[in-house]
Amino acid sequence: MVKIDLKTGAFWALCGYAASSAVSITMAEIFYILSLVLWIALIVKEKDKTAFDISKYILIPFIVFIVIHFIAAVFGIDPLNSIKDFKKVYIMGAVFLAAYISRGSLNTEMLIRFFAAGAILVGGYVFSTGIYHRLILHEADFRAVSFSGNHMHAGGMLAMACVALAGFAVAELKSLSIKKLNVVLFSLGSVFAGLGLIFTFTRGSWFAALCGMVIVFFTAGKKYFVIFLVVIAAAGFALKDTAVGKRAMSSFNANKGTSNIERAYMWQSGIKMIKDKPWLGIGTANVGEIYPLYINPQAQEKQQGHLHNTAIQIAVIDGLLGLGALVWLFISLLVSQLRGALKAGGYDKHALIAFFAVTAVFIINGLFEYNLFSSQVALMFWFLTGISLKRRIKN
Repeated sequence: MVKIDLKTGAFWALCGYAASSAVSITMAEIFYILSLVLWIALIVKEKDKTAFDISKYILIPFIVFIVIHFIAAVFGIDPLNSIKDFKKVYIMGAVFLAAYISRGSLNTEMLIRFFAAGAILVGGYVFSTGIYHRLILHEADFRAVSFSGNHMHAGGMLAMACVALAGFAVAELKSLSIKKLNVVLFSLGSVFAGLGLIFTFTRGSWFAALCGMVIVFFTAGKKYFVIFLVVIAAAGFALKDTAVGKRAMSSFNANKGTSNIERAYMWQSGIKMIKDKPWLGIGTANVGEIYPLYINPQAQEKQQGHLHNTAIQIAVIDGLLGLGALVWLFISLLVSQLRGALKAGGYDKHALIAFFAVTAVFIINGLFEYNLFSSQVALMFWFLTGISLKRRIKN
């Protein structure tokens, strides 16, 4: 009889998640849940007390946010609906799973290789479909997507993948023993993810990725940063009169009927909701029920399930207490990743900067989209974050 190694099974299932994270919502969740179940079985069997061994400065706000999120659901305007939706917090469990499974540099390296392979596949697919529909079929309104989800999901995932893999490529180049395979794989993953990102036409994701890239290459050194600026300047000049350039410039268009002004109307409605239930909010999944009561009369989009801004959405559903806990959590994450980078050297330093940049990308993208519980996007973020928080041990 073959003995099942739970740890090995959980690791390979997580590798499956890493490869499919941006490919398919269904595939990603199957691999994630399988890895999660095997991991839970492992820690129960071995009574491993280090299963949730991450910094208490992150663990405490993490728990506080989840508790407030649950209390807000129980006391919200539709408790049954909110409690049903509360199950989405399982997404955040990826941070503990990834932190545990990625202990040891070889585990981390393998996970990132699978992640890069998935980014190459998805980025190539999104880019090629964008070229086909935009340039060959001349579909002016086409916005490329992944194999599942919509263009907003694809934009959020590809922005994180592009920045993360650029950072990992830099980390390899800065390490004492450069692995050429990793440099090539991570670089190709970043390039393909970036090309795919362009054809999603999601401006918030473009801006978030640009900010993340600035962090990665500015901290890499003057040579890397100058090359990055030249590439961005050349791309900007080449694309300024194309649909991409026009889409970027439309970010400053606040005319009636544009998505910019519609989002401003949503945010105004959200602020009114917060004023009515400021402390614990209305409970998760309930925005759609009350949005018509707060809608701006000039808004053309009459129904909304979320408010296209993570901070406003959380303040609405979990109140200012929930928003405070979330801000506390993200500040703790950024400080932990930056402090770790400042203490480390070589590969570890720049890998942690890559994770710091990914956190920045997720936060910035959340200014334009509610991404905290957007399953495919959020799962990728907590997976990458978990690797950044792993306890360093020898293989």
